[in-house]
Amino acid sequence: MSTNLLTGFGRLSAALLLACLAVPAGATLEVVEQAFELRGQAVQLPDVAEAPLRVLPCPDCKPTVLRVTTATGWFLGAGSRQARSQAEVLDVFRAVASRPATLVYVYYEPATLRVTRIVVDPRDGAGAL
Repeated sequence: MSTNLLTGFGRLSAALLLACLAVPAGATLEVVEQAFELRGQAVQLPDVAEAPLRVLPCPDCKPTVLRVTTATGWFLGAGSRQARSQAEVLDVFRAVASRPATLVYVYYEPATLRVTRIVVDPRDGAGAL
């Protein structure tokens, strides 16, 4: 490597170090979203857009009630970025909810308990993803 290239890396490293040090030491992180990863049997998805959604986080836990709104996004398959209709996701969910491999991810705002998105992941190729 040339000396100029090494000097450039040194300057970049120094700039990154200074940028990191510029963040206040007392800076805090704010939790804006949390999620549940659930088996199909541990969640009750609502049939209408404005309704409660019940999840059972663990076998010995009390049910948690969250709020689905018209702004809630509905997705099929982990990693999917293409939103689907609530009816389409519910159809797939009903078909695969009892399968052990099926997972449902429920993302929500902890301060309001509003569900931001729901992802049904059949994990076995079931459903038209």
